[in-house]
Amino acid sequence: MKRFIKYRPIQLGAFLGVFMLSLAACELDNGDEAYFEELGVDGKTYTLSSDAGDLDIKVYSNQNYNITLENNANEWIAIAESHLSGDGTLHVEYDFNDGFPRMAKICLNADGSNLSDTIYLKQKGVKTPTFKLSKPNMTVHGYGGEVKAALDMNIDIKDLTISVDYTDEETTSTLSDNENNWVKDITYENGFLVIQTDPNPDERAIRTATVNMVYIDGWEEEIKQQLFLMQANAKDELGVEVSFMDVRNSGDVDGVTVTDDIYITGYVVSDRFSGNAGDNTQTTQNTIDYSISQKTAYVESIDGRYGFCIETPTAEDNIFSRYSKVQILLKGTKVTLEENPERYTISGVTASMVMSSTEGTAADLPVKEKHMKDLTDEDIYTYVTLKDCELPVRKGSLTPINEGYANSANAHRCAKYATLMRDINGNSMYIYTNTTCPYRRDGSRLPYGSGNMSGVIVYELFTRFEYMEGTSGLIDEEKAGEIGRYQIRHMSKSDFKMADDFKNSFSGLITEFRYIDTKGIRKEDGSIPSTYGDNGRLRHTYTKHQIGNGLRGNGIYDYAYLGPIGSSTAASNIFGIHKGNENGFGIILEDGTDYLRNYTNVNTDGKGNVDGNAWLAWSNPYWWDEEHNRGYAWVINFSTQNITSDHLSMQLSVSNQGGVAVGRPRFWKAEWSFSGDMDNDNDWHYITSYTIPDMVVWANTLISQCPGYKAIDVELPLNLLGKENVYIRLMPENNKASNGSSWIDAGATISVKGNAHSSMNYFAIRYNK
Repeated sequence: MKRFIKYRPIQLGAFLGVFMLSLAACELDNGDEAYFEELGVDGKTYTLSSDAGDLDIKVYSNQNYNITLENNANEWIAIAESHLSGDGTLHVEYDFNDGFPRMAKICLNADGSNLSDTIYLKQKGVKTPTFKLSKPNMTVHGYGGEVKAALDMNIDIKDLTISVDYTDEETTSTLSDNENNWVKDITYENGFLVIQTDPNPDERAIRTATVNMVYIDGWEEEIKQQLFLMQANAKDELGVEVSFMDVRNSGDVDGVTVTDDIYITGYVVSDRFSGNAGDNTQTTQNTIDYSISQKTAYVESIDGRYGFCIETPTAEDNIFSRYSKVQILLKGTKVTLEENPERYTISGVTASMVMSSTEGTAADLPVKEKHMKDLTDEDIYTYVTLKDCELPVRKGSLTPINEGYANSANAHRCAKYATLMRDINGNSMYIYTNTTCPYRRDGSRLPYGSGNMSGVIVYELFTRFEYMEGTSGLIDEEKAGEIGRYQIRHMSKSDFKMADDFKNSFSGLITEFRYIDTKGIRKEDGSIPSTYGDNGRLRHTYTKHQIGNGLRGNGIYDYAYLGPIGSSTAASNIFGIHKGNENGFGIILEDGTDYLRNYTNVNTDGKGNVDGNAWLAWSNPYWWDEEHNRGYAWVINFSTQNITSDHLSMQLSVSNQGGVAVGRPRFWKAEWSFSGDMDNDNDWHYITSYTIPDMVVWANTLISQCPGYKAIDVELPLNLLGKENVYIRLMPENNKASNGSSWIDAGATISVKGNAHSSMNYFAIRYNK
């Protein structure tokens, strides 16, 4: 007997694969005969230009089937065939479209079977539907009457579906649903949406409504606009305006719900399209809540003194436009104080609570320029221009990370990166960049010179740089990740106002290592020369680990590729697919050479990585000297002769990368000496302590692991100036290490097997010119 196996419509490639697999799987017993029913097409959707033309569509079938048109498409579509049998070709002709985009559906139905398929023909039009409000908010007098909202629209209002949401109603109603609804009639006249409203009978309470307008275009895609109405009470009052200080005084650590009709007026200093407002939360090892940046805005007072972090319930509620002057109704929101540093969040702000919004420009904001040392807690969530700043690590992008752990590769194990910035007074802080920021790795080089840096001041933890609580030296889950009292978030590339050329900087370089010059290795001590000028050499103190012509270390992966990047087709990858070296590493030498600009083994998979053969980063696997019960070290030797300055500093960029995850040195110290004698500890003087995070591990990605290098800025004592020889050593401060599954473990020690690398990709000594 026959057994029927039916195939639903699928595209050709998938169909053939399934068909062949099915043949292999369908071995029938007792001589049964298998009969396959087939009906499918080469493609499901075709996009056509507005011009007239024709199209051939291949059909695959072993059936008789009918061809019909839906949606009155026969007015502009003609199909030569109405009935076919077996494999065939549909020949379609279509007319010129001088109107809006339109769509036709071609339906295929098999005779005597329930098999069917649908082909969608989407034709572009000469016209594009225009449907946009100039402002999303309007206020209504308490006595009601007519309200006009400017609406740029070239479609018929009859083609809109209009409904109204009332704040005190659980359901959406149309204009005629309820005679008690206070929005009565909506028309469109001469570029304005004209709304008729009833008076508000309540002498105290204001009320709100949302007018929803939905247009379904010819491609069955939805275009939606919302107008948020706020009506004054019967006394024509919209509530009481309060100051930012009043609101701050009302908040506490548990959050206080506002019950009065009060509102604030301020400037929006964030940009929801930057992807860089708000701290996207790492919710699990491999998931990130990216909606945080879509639901966060920063609003500062008119005088710029205070600011609030505004949290909206949904991304759609975040209608705040950068530089706009807004009035926000606070009734029903929650004001929460966070301490040390003192800062305030207002949560639960819906779009309907925005009483008014007036577009503005950067020139409207109060000018607020400071040096880092002058920042206070009052500056948090305000827009500040930090003066006389520079980005000292002269290579890489805003997010020089292994993109295999980020959204560009559909991997969600890193939500942001912190870029080091320092200023003319010797202070430093970090710039936060979310992985959702569209320009974070766009191929452009970061500025080499100094200037101003603008953005919103924040306080956020970053456990991928620092997991130890900074003051006590202990692990504190609530304080883990503290990398300074303040950080700054840029809202656009224009916030970076530094000079492009290093000659235009307040600082000068004494020595710098941006890569390893393997041709300059000195065999007798394994040292390598500075990549800036001829002052300075770097070496490792473990003498038995040598490769090549005496270098004591290995080249290792770096992530300095400028971009663009992208390796995934998932929606989370907003960058597209970009593989190969398009823009280099941002290492411009003093003679103008773009170093390794044409190096090929970089970003080969779209994840931004460059292999160790480029020597943009260097590592060593030996870090504990059992004989002397101390660490081995990187030692940097340079001269400061004839240099006078009021500031001397050191910058380094480090990672525990390479080898096994167990036993990498966690705690480090920097010391200086005039002799460089490793065997005389009395000659070495303490500078600072720091920690180095582990590079991420895919099998078990801890929140204390970082997919990039951690940059550090350290002020050096001025007595190091004017000396023929100065030595800096960077070495483990103790023998403590990770066990591979924690940041630090009581029983874990630094491996002495030569398998636990610690790496560096930048080192420099600077002075103020």
